[in-house]
Amino acid sequence: MKKILLLILICVVLFPLNSFAQDGLLDEDALVNADEFLSLKEALRNPEKVYKLNLGDMELDEFPMEILELTNLQMLDLWQNDIEVIPPEIQDLAHLQYLNLGSNKIKVIPKEIGNLVNLIMLDIESNELTSLPEELCNLIFLQNLSIGGNKIKVLPNSIGDLKNLKDISVWENQLEKIPESIGKLKNLQSFDVSENRLTEIPASVGELNSLRIFDIRYNKITSLPKEIGQLKLLPYLDVSYNRLESVPSSLGSIRALQMLYLQNQQNDKEEQSLKKLPRAIGNLKNLRQINLENTGLRSIPVEMGSMHDLQIMNLSKNQLTEIPSSLGKLKNLRELNLSNNNFKIIPSTLGKLPNLVQLILHSNRIEELPSSIGNLRKLQEIDLSSNKIKVIPGSISKLENLQVMDLSENEIIVVPSEISKLRKLRQLNLKANLIKTMPYEIVDMNTLEYLNLRDNDLMDEEIDRIKNLLPEDVKTRF
Repeated sequence: MKKILLLILICVVLFPLNSFAQDGLLDEDALVNADEFLSLKEALRNPEKVYKLNLGDMELDEFPMEILELTNLQMLDLWQNDIEVIPPEIQDLAHLQYLNLGSNKIKVIPKEIGNLVNLIMLDIESNELTSLPEELCNLIFLQNLSIGGNKIKVLPNSIGDLKNLKDISVWENQLEKIPESIGKLKNLQSFDVSENRLTEIPASVGELNSLRIFDIRYNKITSLPKEIGQLKLLPYLDVSYNRLESVPSSLGSIRALQMLYLQNQQNDKEEQSLKKLPRAIGNLKNLRQINLENTGLRSIPVEMGSMHDLQIMNLSKNQLTEIPSSLGKLKNLRELNLSNNNFKIIPSTLGKLPNLVQLILHSNRIEELPSSIGNLRKLQEIDLSSNKIKVIPGSISKLENLQVMDLSENEIIVVPSEISKLRKLRQLNLKANLIKTMPYEIVDMNTLEYLNLRDNDLMDEEIDRIKNLLPEDVKTRF
């Protein structure tokens, strides 16, 4: 889901591209409608009429020098070949607007690339680059720069000169630092610097007033600059898989934030490093998704109950001992994961979540369920496995949309007859409890497809009785 939402954001934010209409160039619409040549031989028959050439995935092991004869070429795609060298003569293709050299074996980008001043898009990702030429920053019209999947250690400080840059992707390189000049990119909307070796984010990122997507996951970052709170228009922030020890209160100032990913914060000893969140996080009124899995949280700010638009919350694999009752105010919440913590009690206020579809509470120390759980009328899946529950409340019969229920590895002795009123239940897991018998009313569970009663105290006679009560096509485990 996360990937789908990210792609939607990229499409909405970055496209369509603005057209600059430099002299001698086709505008965006004309270029889209121009014929695309898939054969160099065909293109060379009328070279002056060729604007688009696609030689992607052609098993080329060198740059075809004949391309230089296509003097009006504005879109060149050489993606996924085995090209190792880009000749300096590429500068002769003065009208190029789009150049895709991704997924080749290129080790060096010639400095002459900086003479292709009409470039709008440059893709050189998934090559074998270790550096970028300073001349790259002469591309004053460049909007999209993709250099991910290389071995680049340093971004040129002059990158701040690319004033029209909207999207820069530097994922999976060896960067240890982002230059301060990055703050000059006032038009930057998407910045992906994930899977590098960063230990800090420069304060100048706070000057990226147009930023909509900021992806810095899989680095070694221990803190975020307070200036990050200046990114007023930012809806998407991913800082997962880092080493955060704290989150600045200024994060709560990013009122446009809709998706926040902070999961998996561990230090170099693989110990959870983020123990608490600032109370100001509750100011993120427009937040729709938040992931805080495996961070080390010991408590949740009660202010998080003010996130009225929140739909998905993951707080699993932490050190939480209490669920604040304020979470009952999250009226739009659809998915809530509180598994692998140390809860003993589920507050009755969780029954006030009218739109909850999925509730995951496995691997805690819960001893009883509140009767208010029956108020979750839209609930479709509930996982309460690996707890210490002894009694299933009769109010579960009100869960009219429940399809999957997992109560395995608890201490349940009696299964109430009300369970038969779950008219949409498809899967019921009661494995590893203390059950000796099942109620006769299970004969009415016509939608049931799977029933697991392994590792209980059932006698053979009772197992036969249960099998006879259920429809023949129900998959059972005893």
